[in-house]
Amino acid sequence: MYELKLPSVLKNMCIVYLVFGIIFSSIMMIASRSTDTVTRGHFYIGFTLIAIGIIGLVFCRNWKMTVTPKTIAHTNIFGITKEYSKDDIEKVSIGSKKELIIRFSKGKVTVDRAVTNYSRLVEELHK
Repeated sequence: MYELKLPSVLKNMCIVYLVFGIIFSSIMMIASRSTDTVTRGHFYIGFTLIAIGIIGLVFCRNWKMTVTPKTIAHTNIFGITKEYSKDDIEKVSIGSKKELIIRFSKGKVTVDRAVTNYSRLVEELHK
């Protein structure tokens, strides 16, 4: 049994967006008290960066795949888990961007090559 998760660099980038957005918004709030050059657009930029960071962190935390000898459990970015039997695999292929596409009788799962344990899953499914 092993898990596939999104790379930590993606999570770290979301944290950078969040922190930069908080710092930028704070500086703009302080600057708006002493000068009239700060506009609503500055606040929109800061809050947009904060929103991107928070949404990205939530999505990074939710997405994962758990592979056992008989099943593949896929949890999407919204936290919805679907479990597929390895016996239901109809087709396994590699896409144009080296992503792994697994077609089951009841659905399809696409796995980016940047996730952890990607090569292990590819080796296992191409046997």
